[in-house]
Amino acid sequence: MVRKLSFAATPTLTFNTAVGSKSAAQSVTISNLGSAAMHLSAIQFPAGYVQASVGSDCSIGGAIAPGVQCNLGVAFAPLAIGTNAATITITDDAVGGTHSIPVTGILQAQITWATPATITYGTLIGAAQLNAKATPSGDSSCMACPETRPQWEATRSWSRTRQPTRSTPSRMPW
Repeated sequence: MVRKLSFAATPTLTFNTAVGSKSAAQSVTISNLGSAAMHLSAIQFPAGYVQASVGSDCSIGGAIAPGVQCNLGVAFAPLAIGTNAATITITDDAVGGTHSIPVTGILQAQITWATPATITYGTLIGAAQLNAKATPSGDSSCMACPETRPQWEATRSWSRTRQPTRSTPSRMPW
């Protein structure tokens, strides 16, 4: 009796996710092409990746009968900015014993601008007026971030000299 694990296609999952969110689930179809029931004993997800329900879900310890398939759902819940290339490892009792699925997740940074506070003439412009927020934060030269932004002061002065006007000609008394 032979147990043979097969993927429906070469599984490579790629995710593109924004900060603070979890991606939509993607699935990999796992088939038992052998003549005996196959059992998954472990599925190891790298940091930032989680199992997600996609219907006909694969489960640890359950038997996958010959000719039957199940779906392994995967979602990306990023932990750090940038690209996260990793491998999901499946341990089973099929030929080869350990199988892997390459995954790549990309975390997109976001910059959000809340409605700025009113700028009052003659006052310093501070964090309330320039309130951009970068998520995730990190070391960058961010002119809109309070810790790196210079304080600006707007001043303007007005002067006017009033000259007297005469409605009648001046007469000298001599």
